[in-house]
Amino acid sequence: MSTGKRKRKSDEPLLGANLREPMVAAEKAAWILEDALEGNYYNWYPDKKQARLDYLTLRRLQGIYDSDIVYLFLLAFFEVPIWCDTSNSFSFLKPEDRCKVPEGQIYLAGLPHIPPGFSIVFELSVMLVIWLKLDAEQKLQKNWFKKMDMDYVDRTFHSVGKTAVMVMLFDTVLFTIRRHKWRLAPFMRVVLMLCKPKLNQLLCALISIVNEWLSVASFWIGTVVFFAWIAVTIFENDTFRNKEDAMVNAGFDTFGNGLYTVFVASATVDFVDKFNPTFSANRAYGLLWFVCLFLSNFLFLNLILAMVFETYASKFSRTMQAVFANRARSVQEVFKILDQVSPDEPGITSETFFELTSAYGQSAMAPKFKRDDVAYIFTHLDHDGTGSLDEEKFQSVANALQYKFWIARQNNYLEDRNPQWYSKGCLRRLKQMVWEGTETGEPSRLDNYMNYVLLLNAVVVVAESAQDLEHITKYDSVFTAIEFAFSWAYVVEFVILILAMSWAEYTSSRARLFDFFTTWLLFGVSLAYYLPFADVQGELMRYANMLRLLRLIRVIKSLKRLPKVAFMFKCVSTLLVSATDILQFLLVIVYVYASLGIQLFGGVLYQHNEDLEGTEYNELNYFAFNFNDLLSGCALWFVNLLSEYNAAFADGVHAALPDSYKFTWLLFPMFYFSVVILAFELVSAFTIETFVALTSDEPQSEDEEELAEAEPVEEPLTGLSKLAYELRTEKQLIFHYTLSAAAEQARVYEIMFMQKAKDKKHGEHEEHEEHGEEEKHGEPEHEHKSEENLYEAPENATQADLEKLRLVKEAFEMRCEMKRLESEKRKLREEQEVVAADTGPEEPNESKMNKVQRAAWILEDAVQGKCFSWYPESLAARRTFLLLRKREFLYDRAIFVIFVLGFFEVPLWCDCSATFRFIPGKTRCSVSDGGIVYLSGLPQIPPGFCLMIELACMIVIWLKLRAEKKLQSKFFDKRNVTYVSRNFHVACYLAMFVSLWDIWIFATLRPSSRMSPYMRVVFMFCIPAVNALFRALIGILNEWLSVVSFWMGTVLFFAWIGVTLLDDNTSINPANVRVNKGFDTFGRALYTMFVASSSDDFINCFNPTFLQNRAYGLLWIWCLFLSNFLLWIWCL
Repeated sequence: MSTGKRKRKSDEPLLGANLREPMVAAEKAAWILEDALEGNYYNWYPDKKQARLDYLTLRRLQGIYDSDIVYLFLLAFFEVPIWCDTSNSFSFLKPEDRCKVPEGQIYLAGLPHIPPGFSIVFELSVMLVIWLKLDAEQKLQKNWFKKMDMDYVDRTFHSVGKTAVMVMLFDTVLFTIRRHKWRLAPFMRVVLMLCKPKLNQLLCALISIVNEWLSVASFWIGTVVFFAWIAVTIFENDTFRNKEDAMVNAGFDTFGNGLYTVFVASATVDFVDKFNPTFSANRAYGLLWFVCLFLSNFLFLNLILAMVFETYASKFSRTMQAVFANRARSVQEVFKILDQVSPDEPGITSETFFELTSAYGQSAMAPKFKRDDVAYIFTHLDHDGTGSLDEEKFQSVANALQYKFWIARQNNYLEDRNPQWYSKGCLRRLKQMVWEGTETGEPSRLDNYMNYVLLLNAVVVVAESAQDLEHITKYDSVFTAIEFAFSWAYVVEFVILILAMSWAEYTSSRARLFDFFTTWLLFGVSLAYYLPFADVQGELMRYANMLRLLRLIRVIKSLKRLPKVAFMFKCVSTLLVSATDILQFLLVIVYVYASLGIQLFGGVLYQHNEDLEGTEYNELNYFAFNFNDLLSGCALWFVNLLSEYNAAFADGVHAALPDSYKFTWLLFPMFYFSVVILAFELVSAFTIETFVALTSDEPQSEDEEELAEAEPVEEPLTGLSKLAYELRTEKQLIFHYTLSAAAEQARVYEIMFMQKAKDKKHGEHEEHEEHGEEEKHGEPEHEHKSEENLYEAPENATQADLEKLRLVKEAFEMRCEMKRLESEKRKLREEQEVVAADTGPEEPNESKMNKVQRAAWILEDAVQGKCFSWYPESLAARRTFLLLRKREFLYDRAIFVIFVLGFFEVPLWCDCSATFRFIPGKTRCSVSDGGIVYLSGLPQIPPGFCLMIELACMIVIWLKLRAEKKLQSKFFDKRNVTYVSRNFHVACYLAMFVSLWDIWIFATLRPSSRMSPYMRVVFMFCIPAVNALFRALIGILNEWLSVVSFWMGTVLFFAWIGVTLLDDNTSINPANVRVNKGFDTFGRALYTMFVASSSDDFINCFNPTFLQNRAYGLLWIWCLFLSNFLLWIWCL
């Protein structure tokens, strides 16, 4: 009997007629598998079909819930700000009419405002969906899992979600009635967003590192307080003005002002302005500020980044390891269930696998598979072609189900109807041009030809842009004709592709779709020049040139065959996929502060506000960065993220607020501590961790790369690649497959965290084996075991006891390591004695060293990290070595003396004629126009005394080099042992001769330039410790250049886009500044982008354009994300 309700097709094969019947094996396995993909594992599931139906209802509502939360966040950007006029509930008014200030000009983001009535209706409908989802969770938990005392639904987050919905409902009703100037709904949206599992994991990771973060941050805060107290104590009563007519104690007149001054100087690059008044009055204060900045701005802030990186990596690593462990256990459970379906047949058959995927596809959040897709997945898993899946093959099912598949015909309609046309002649050659070589992943001949065309077109675009920037119109007709020819070339390429492949295959590639769009757009723009309405041709060509340059991505793709280029592309693409959750988490935090800023500071930052007169915010025209709406507030906090802390915003808010609300400016320091040096450092840590993980996954040596290249190309194809090859060769079908974003993210997480855990376990296993070998050759095994048992923690041990036991255990391990090193040293000494005995005495008439003297020589070299295969036995060699050590000691002191001497020497541009007279620096260093010259205040040593000190140091250096040469040539050359580095020995000799020549030239001619300062650097690099650092620097230069080249390319690209868009825009923005300031020529645009990408001054570089049109902010965000954040983090 029919109930009158139409059944959903997706439910018919799954649920059956009686919901009280037990689920079939495939249905239960699909439930477990879907939980496995989310990293969950439960040891019990209900067997009834009704439970499965309740679960599917929950999944359907979960998908709607996720979408609605995103819609709520997007709605916030179009809502009428809470401080504006919200009385007209259903009237569409201009934002400028709703948001007014008494006097002055208000700046908004430019987005349209949805009337409050529509926002409330939408908000209520979303709350209804959220409530239904929470009710479905409660129903599933109460009816099926509660009786087994299992928490399938997290009770905490369920209760938090219900509380948030009720608070939102109360707030919405109250706002509908009273239209108050504050709301709780924006923050409840954040609570609902953080209830999502992935964001919740990040929140838990963030909370878990707060304790360690506080331990370092407390030292940073203590340093700031300490130096603020010192500064106020010193400068509180210094009320006089310096030479720049600024108060010496500016910012240090009270402890509160001193604390804020030192905080800003320690947190930003604005320390120059904060410390300049005192430093200008007396250079000696620079020592105080140097120590302050070294501790606070460099040491502790970098220590915070290192701590966040290490703690986050360990905490989140454990979380992800648990996720992957749960996934493996769940997949194993699914295999056990499905393996029992056909007891007579081993493994899982294709029919059973199809039933699994059919049941899995019933979930609203799971992908839907056709039967052919299931066959492809089964073929991928059954790589050996046995026709069934054993447990080992089935372990990959979680990733296999996240593949995307599609098939396109290779031949087009014309070839199917007339195959004889393609068997010979022109069409056959065109098809070969398109398809030959693509089976192995190489570009076709047509792609290679078009790459040359694109490169030539790029040269033309650069030349055209150059003549356009110089406003040369002489060759416009020539460039137009050339562009028209290139447009025809792209049209010809399109025709060849359409003749050689089907339309389905052509449109299966996003790159081809982009080429299709740009081809016909450029062709239309070029054709417009010859049509009557060609007056629009110039502006269209400007933007069409940008699209034409974007086609060069095809050429860049061909460069991916180079290892470094391929690695950088892999890093960028992988990070964009894997960092979606953490970037979403960061945006949620920024949204919280932006919403709070609107309710606290909305409508107070605007142009011509008298309270802002004299503030840096007003002088720098930062009016586009405000809290007048949500997008503007997010832009302000985004700037604070990249610049770490911008005092102009905090000072502007503090000046504009009434006295009773001035304390709310503390929101800016709060944002700095909670977001900039905690949450944002988490993003940096994730970026570094991703880069390190991908680097460890790449071949690290030339030998590994050669082995990878030496692998045979023609291998038996397996899995999906084998299927794709068979379909193409036998049925003329092109099989496409790719991982989904979720699967790609899981793959990256597995590389980052699971591989690290495997390496750690492998290292522990090797260490255990080494200790086992020591036990065999050293102390008895039972003795080690007895000592190790002493370090086992009792069951009731406290945290302090555990820490003590850990330290004792580390000491025990260090003692074992020292014994191992002593054993190796003893073996090495015995081998050297054997070699010495075999070689015989060096000189029969010369006395020899005893064993103690020889061992001391070896030990002294070992302390310095040196090891040599042979040592002389002559006592004269030992005396020469001791003489060298004495002279090395004097050499180090001489290098230190000549470096310190550089600070007291008379500058070369000053008067150096008085050779031996002590004259004040102001007298020696003066300018002709009588201006004030600022010097450091250090006394200047006359040039004659400096030359004498330099000569004395050169003598010491010469004696050291002479002792090195004697030791090497007399005792080690005969054995072909390089005891002294010849390269550095020769470099020091050359530097010494250049220095002596430079001293003589300066003593006689007094030139305005000298070579000695640079030769001192050469002497410094000859010191072993400095030389080791220099070699390490040289070693990373290759990898550094690969990242910097991408950074430079990004700067060049955005500079070209900026000057193309803005070079002719000479209009004046509301701040009375030219919109194209810094972008009127390519040279200035390049320098502007360089400054914006490498410093915190990007806000001043981009502010003129952003103040004129907020849409430019999207362009600058991408530029800053790639150049100022991503690539600089990778350089780090």
